[in-house]
Amino acid sequence: MIAGINNSLSALNAFKQSMNVTAGNIANINTDGYTARRTEMTNNPDGTVAARVDAPESSPTPSVPPAPSDADLAPSAPPPPSNVSLEREIPSMMAAQRGYEANLNQIDAYDKNMGFLLDLTG
Repeated sequence: MIAGINNSLSALNAFKQSMNVTAGNIANINTDGYTARRTEMTNNPDGTVAARVDAPESSPTPSVPPAPSDADLAPSAPPPPSNVSLEREIPSMMAAQRGYEANLNQIDAYDKNMGFLLDLTG
């Protein structure tokens, strides 16, 4: 029975991480150059759930900056607008919230059952 609680607790953590990623995406909806992050839920062999966050790809920064050239002194193009859309983020957050609530209800039911069993044996 403890394994079921561990599975629910891992799912709570995974859904919490998913909601945090989505909240970060929504917070940066108007930030030019921001690339939305995505969360993928995976089942582990032991039955637990993990959230894997896809970080946006970024170019590595050089360790030694190059000498400025005439091209560097010219005005650069503005960064592209954010690729975050509320049409994708809101349903994602709702699904994570419902998954969180379902696992929380499962832990609550386990707690009530254990209390009932302890009352019977005590």
